[in-house]
Amino acid sequence: MGLVHLQVRYTLMPDPYVEIVALVTRKGMRGQGIGTILLAVAEKWALHFNIYQIRLYSNAIRENAHQFYYKNIKMVIRRAKTQ
Repeated sequence: MGLVHLQVRYTLMPDPYVEIVALVTRKGMRGQGIGTILLAVAEKWALHFNIYQIRLYSNAIRENAHQFYYKNIKMVIRRAKTQ
């Protein structure tokens, strides 16, 4: 069905954040709410550790993915990689 890979990142900045390293939904199962559920789990997981930021990196050409993230993640800091 799908998976989300999360890591807590500690930097020199005072607050840690959770990075979504990977978010994948099986091709034939996209559009069924699985990714939305995985993102909700990621947010709950971050809050469990008192972390209030989620970051992810996504290639700038992945417009569908960007729309999905903007629609479904409330506490993310969005960044895009170029090609």
